[in-house]
Amino acid sequence: MKNNVLLVNPWIHDFAAYDLWCKPLSLLTIASWLRSAGAQVSLIDCLDRFHPKLLARKPAGWLEQQSNDYYCGKFHKLKIPTPELLKSIDRTYYQYGIPENLFIEQLKSIPKPDVCMITTMMTYWYPGTLRTIELIKEVYPDVPINVGGIYPTLHYDHACAALPVDYVHKGAPDGRLCAFLEKYIDLPQPLSLYYPLIEPAFDLVHNTKSISLMTSVGCPFVCTYCASRYLQPTYKRLAVDEVIRRFEMYAENYGTEIIAFYDDALLYHAEQHIMPILDKWNAAHSGISFHTPNGLHARFITEPLANTLYRSGFKTLRLSLETTSSLRQASTGGKIFTDEIQRSIEILYNAGFKPENLYIYLLCGLPDQTEEEILADIHLTHKMGARIELASFTPIPHTTVWDTLAAQTNISAQDPLLHNKAVFFLTGGALSLKSMRALRNYVSKLNSSIA
Repeated sequence: MKNNVLLVNPWIHDFAAYDLWCKPLSLLTIASWLRSAGAQVSLIDCLDRFHPKLLARKPAGWLEQQSNDYYCGKFHKLKIPTPELLKSIDRTYYQYGIPENLFIEQLKSIPKPDVCMITTMMTYWYPGTLRTIELIKEVYPDVPINVGGIYPTLHYDHACAALPVDYVHKGAPDGRLCAFLEKYIDLPQPLSLYYPLIEPAFDLVHNTKSISLMTSVGCPFVCTYCASRYLQPTYKRLAVDEVIRRFEMYAENYGTEIIAFYDDALLYHAEQHIMPILDKWNAAHSGISFHTPNGLHARFITEPLANTLYRSGFKTLRLSLETTSSLRQASTGGKIFTDEIQRSIEILYNAGFKPENLYIYLLCGLPDQTEEEILADIHLTHKMGARIELASFTPIPHTTVWDTLAAQTNISAQDPLLHNKAVFFLTGGALSLKSMRALRNYVSKLNSSIA
């Protein structure tokens, strides 16, 4: 029976990358979806820092040296030529992920796939996807390839032109994708309607000490710079008991110690969702620490919620502020205002959290944003007693900011490489590479001064 499907998470090509509990969640849910119809699924994760054969090639203690206490850390990387469009940037360009010869070895070790499915993330990482395709074609030149994920969903025409594959899919798995798959594989059962919160197939990953999880998809807010609503138009969430069941299964079957929530709106209607989840978990369990790599909506933080988060073992909380400018806050969606973030920080500290548990995201490099404005954001946030994480702005198709830029510039016709967060801020003229480095160094110095 032709039912072997290869799922691939491609390399990152960029100036910088960091593993903040990166797991290919979309591929892992697709793996479960395919298995439910009888497919035999293989996974190659090019970003797997925990691959046993990668660790066997490294000096003893390499993983520990490259990681923090919560299993986050630096990827293996290979210096590669900088794309022509980016050669003016005085930084080194890398391919992040497992070595290519290990990737080829994995390709040759699995049953020959009847079809290959590749996911994608950032639009400007597409060269890593292209390299992945090239090597798959070297080993399996006749295997049909599908590419999906964030890049083609946001930049469909560019993906179709740039990627030499059999099918480029836009959006979540649907009838179009099923029709493509059914041309090449024979499954015992028909593919069911895809559900984005289906349980991920974590048995396919090497490190389950830490697990990334989404208890909900979608976001009720519409920020002008964010494409979350476009990527997932409907807000959906798991039932409380289903989340608890998954927690228990991860702890018992996988030895999970850390869970990172990748929800876009984890605290939305907290009294109906995350609070009862944590209250039920706390009543009978312990030993797992929780983390939030995505910025939380600080507006929803109350004293009862902060106390629940602290009792539950949350170790890192990231809050989204983005800017302290009231004008920019209102014009970008109004999801948070400065007095609300200050109140939230006070509530969290009163609940027992320490500065090392809390980070505030500030956006830098927005169109027309000056160095002086960013410094004002930094100073005011620092005075609140919280550590700062500068998040570089990148323009995203299908957002209000993108549409505004498209009306003023030729951004829609540009190669997505020019939208790299390490590059785009240079196009507006308000910031230089030198000033951005100085801002980051200044933030690092301020953060180290917070006890």
